[in-house]
Amino acid sequence: NIATSGAGAVGLMASDRNETGSGGAITVNGALTVSTQAAYGYDAFASGAGSKIALNAATTLNVGAGSFGLYATGGGAISTAGDLTINAASAGFGGGVEADSGSSITLGGPSTINLTSTHLVGVFAAGGAITSTAALTVNAGANSGVVVQNGGTFSATGALNISTSGAGAHGLYVADAGSGAELMGPVTIRSE
Repeated sequence: NIATSGAGAVGLMASDRNETGSGGAITVNGALTVSTQAAYGYDAFASGAGSKIALNAATTLNVGAGSFGLYATGGGAISTAGDLTINAASAGFGGGVEADSGSSITLGGPSTINLTSTHLVGVFAAGGAITSTAALTVNAGANSGVVVQNGGTFSATGALNISTSGAGAHGLYVADAGSGAELMGPVTIRSE
């Protein structure tokens, strides 16, 4: 188990800090729990070209305020293979998973994202590519479930279940030129 406190205190980080194009790699083959508490304290953070994180077993991520459970930026890549649970319970922009331009996140096992505060998003493809190949459930509450913008893409080949509540809480929101969502499995979006 990994627990951090304070702004910028990341759980796992793979980076290409020296800009070599072949960033660091982290592979976790056993069960993992990561808990962070503050802004920019991402649970798993892949930053820079060639940086990779692979979470291959059951994983639970408890996200602090102003952070994401999985965050890939600058060409980084994150993949999961086992059951994934992300809990975001603190207000402040953050939530489940985010991929920026040139970066990717692949959810290869059954995934559940629980958002129980405000100003959060479950899946955020902000120019990057996010793919879910197994069942994905986003319990978004008063937040948006899936947001795709800035040319990002979201693909779900397994079942997709999104629930929201309240005005302005979008189940699936796609904006900006080049952005797209491809839903190939059963889809359920509920607003209460």
